[in-house]
Amino acid sequence: MLLLLLACSAHGPDDTSQPASTDTGADAATDSADSADSGDWGDTGDSGVDTAAAAPTLTILAPADGQTWFLDTRYDVVVSLTGADAAEATVTGAEATCEALNAGVLHCSVTPHVAETVTVSIAATGPGGTGTASVAATARAAVGIIPEGEAFAMGAYEVMDERWFAPIVDGKFNLAQSYGTGGYTQEAWQDWAAAAGVRTMTRPGWDWADPWALSDDATLAALAARPELAWWELPETPVEDDSYADEVATVVARIRSFDDRPTQMYFWTSSTAEQIATYIPDVQVISPGTYPEHACQPQPWIRWRITSARDAVALAGYSEAERPVVGTADLYAQPETSCPERIAELAQVRMNPLAMIAAGAQGVLYFAWWYAANTLDPAWATSAEATGDLIMGESGLGYAAIHGEPLGDLPVTVTGGPALSETFTPAQTTTAVQYASIHAAGWDYAGTRFVVAVNYTNEAVTAEIGGFPSVTTGVEAVGEARAPAATDGVIEETFDAWGAHVYRAPIVVE
Repeated sequence: MLLLLLACSAHGPDDTSQPASTDTGADAATDSADSADSGDWGDTGDSGVDTAAAAPTLTILAPADGQTWFLDTRYDVVVSLTGADAAEATVTGAEATCEALNAGVLHCSVTPHVAETVTVSIAATGPGGTGTASVAATARAAVGIIPEGEAFAMGAYEVMDERWFAPIVDGKFNLAQSYGTGGYTQEAWQDWAAAAGVRTMTRPGWDWADPWALSDDATLAALAARPELAWWELPETPVEDDSYADEVATVVARIRSFDDRPTQMYFWTSSTAEQIATYIPDVQVISPGTYPEHACQPQPWIRWRITSARDAVALAGYSEAERPVVGTADLYAQPETSCPERIAELAQVRMNPLAMIAAGAQGVLYFAWWYAANTLDPAWATSAEATGDLIMGESGLGYAAIHGEPLGDLPVTVTGGPALSETFTPAQTTTAVQYASIHAAGWDYAGTRFVVAVNYTNEAVTAEIGGFPSVTTGVEAVGEARAPAATDGVIEETFDAWGAHVYRAPIVVE
C-alpha cells in the first residue's frame, strides 16, 4: 500500500487557481522530494499503467456525504487508498490542509467560512491507473441556540455595561443576561446585545427587588418582537423549594400570550432532581447552579449536579433535546459566608465548564461577568474568553456536544497521583459520593471523535485514557499545540491540579 501526497489544493469561492501546499514554480520538484523524504512513500519508477494491476481503490472513511457543516468550524475528511502511489486532494469552498496519516490514509482538515457547497475530491494514481472519490457538504451558519436552535449555549450573567459585550464576543459567547441593576432601560440593553450580535436571556420583568413583578403588556409585546431574544428567563426558585410551580406556570402563561420562545430557569445548588422535575413542564432550559463553592462542595460535585439535573429531565418524562441542561460556572472568587473555606480558583474557570460538558451539559453560563469586569484579576476574564473560544471556536466541541453521538464515559487508568476524588454528600441526601479523579467522555461528530477529560483533584495526575480510534495517529490536544501519541486507542496524559484537556481525532477504522 503506497501513498505519496503530492498536493492539496484548497480553493475558496474567489480563488480557483492556486494549490495551497505545493509550489508551482522552480521549487516544485524540491518540495515533492522533501515530501517523500519526510516519510511519504516515493515514486516506484514505473510511469506506465500496468494493465494487470487494479486501479487504485479509494474509500471515504469519514464523513458521510451530504452533511451540513457549520461555518468557521473544522471538519475532518479521511480517505483510505489501496493500490496508489500518489494522491492529490482538491477542496473547493473552504480553507483546507491535507496530510498522510499513515500509508494508505489521507486526512484533510477542512474549515468553511462561506455558506456554500464544500467538495473534497481525491485523485490517486498507481500501477493500475487512476482512482477517484469525493465527498460534499453544505456549509452554512448555525441557526439559533438550543433547544430550538442548533448552537451550544455559551453565555454570561450580568453583562451590565455596553463595553462588556466586546470581550464576550471575543470569546465567541452567543448569549448574555442582565438583572437590570445598572440604571439603563431594558430596551437599551437589548439594543447593545443586538449591536454585538449576541442573543439574550430576557427577563419578563425589570424589577430586581421583585422578580415576580412582570412588565406591562406593551413592554412584553415589544420584547416579544426582539429577534435577539433567545430565552425568557424565569424568576429563580427559592432554595430547597418545589412549591412555586403554580406561580411559574402563571408567569409562563402570561409570556405565552405574547411569544413562544423557550423559557429558562436557574435552580439553586441544593435543589434535588425531584424538585427540579416539578417545574420542567413549564421550563424548557434547565440551569442548575453548578458552582461548588456556593454549595460548599468540592469540584467533583459538578459531575453530580449536572447528572442530577439530567435525571430530573428524565423523571419529568422529557428528552434532553426537549429540555437541555445548561450548567452555571464560577466566574467569581469571594468567600461564601456559609462556606469560607472554599473559594473558586483561576484554574477552575476553564476546568468547570469542561467538567459540565463531560457530564452531559449542553450549555454553559458563567456567573457573572460583573465580577470579571470589576473585582477579579484580568486573568479570569481572559481565561473565560479562552474557554469560550475552545468550546465555540474552530475545534467544533460545542457542536459535537449537541449534535454528536455520545460515547459516554471512556476508560481511564490512573498511573500517578490520586486515583479518586474527594468524597462529598450532596445537600438533601445522606449518601456519600466519590468519583474517579479523572473523568473522560466522548462524542463522534461528522467524522471526528471528541474527548473531554478533567482532573477533579487539586494534585497533578497522570493517566491512560482510552476510547480513541484504534488506528489513528492524528490525536490533537486542542489549543495546546501538541499531538499525544495513541497506541491501540489509548493515550498517556498528564493533568495539572484542576487540569482539563480537549482532544480531536479523525475517525479511522481498519
